[in-house]
Amino acid sequence: MNPETFYPNLFSTFKKLIFLTVAIILLVLFLNLVRAVVLVFLSAFILTITLNPLVTRLEEKKIPRSLGTFLTLAGIVSFVSLVGWLILPILTVEIGRVTRDLPQYLSLVTERVANLLGADLAILEREEITTLIAQQVLPTIQSVVFQIGQFSITLLNLLIFGAVLFSVLIYSLANPRPLIRTYLQIFPTRLRTKAERALVKGSNTTIGWLWASLIVGLVEGFLAATFLLIIGIPGALIWGVVTAFSELIPRVGPLIMTIPPVLIALAIDPVKALWVLIFYLIMQELAGDLLAPYVRSSQTEINPVLIIFFVVGLTYAFGFLGALIATPVAGFVKAYYEEFYLSGREMPDLETRVEKVLKRQI
Repeated sequence: MNPETFYPNLFSTFKKLIFLTVAIILLVLFLNLVRAVVLVFLSAFILTITLNPLVTRLEEKKIPRSLGTFLTLAGIVSFVSLVGWLILPILTVEIGRVTRDLPQYLSLVTERVANLLGADLAILEREEITTLIAQQVLPTIQSVVFQIGQFSITLLNLLIFGAVLFSVLIYSLANPRPLIRTYLQIFPTRLRTKAERALVKGSNTTIGWLWASLIVGLVEGFLAATFLLIIGIPGALIWGVVTAFSELIPRVGPLIMTIPPVLIALAIDPVKALWVLIFYLIMQELAGDLLAPYVRSSQTEINPVLIIFFVVGLTYAFGFLGALIATPVAGFVKAYYEEFYLSGREMPDLETRVEKVLKRQI
């Protein structure tokens, strides 16, 4: 290679790399400053996409889009209120019962674990275990007062967040065409087809994720509550509801939400804890391999590693709401990557290359 052309090209590459790194750092810093705003609009965008098919279907039936938006939101609020009215009283009693007995469960679990390590250790540390639970698990009066103050601030922020989110959602659903028009005009004419396809594919991923989460979550929640109730695990309804909602955070959520019922079962009977663990693992495997692929389209197939990466990253950036929107965001990133980067870069021998890498062949 000619040195006269190699070094200028190398310098140009390093210069682009430095500019790209600085741009990414500045973007991350900026997003950190305005992360609340980003979270509001990301959440509104995802909700708009998931509810748009319902409003569009009403529009096709000659119902004005503004009225269709009102009917859709009113129907959802009414349904959620009805379900809450039916379940909330029972759920409140269950939560109160489990909360009341929680110190006892914790004490039994720690004693069982200590017994597995040795009987002498359990006797020697029983007093320390009780002290630890009293100091760190059970809240003191001072901490409760402090948390009430913190909750008031959090509640105010939550109300503001909800008001802004609801406003953006209404305007986006009632009149989305100017937003889509502006989005397409951002791109040069030659890239608008790719931008259109990427937006449609990302939207299909989001809708598929929502339906899969709702259907699989309801099935898993019902099965979990029924099984836990049959074998006599306290708070069966609570763990059924938690299991249902955990599907909104795929791969990670169901695994984390398995821990509480297993620990409570361990406090009652180690054999029951083993059965609960086996049941959850089998249920999640069957739901993930059989039910979930059936209820979602093929366009929602996202590598589990990519999903976990986005769940962890967005949870760190935005908290619990970040975990909820992680899968739709991953779907849109995948869609834009495929349309703007992979399109036109097909490799006929790609699978052969993959196998050679796995087998470490040169």
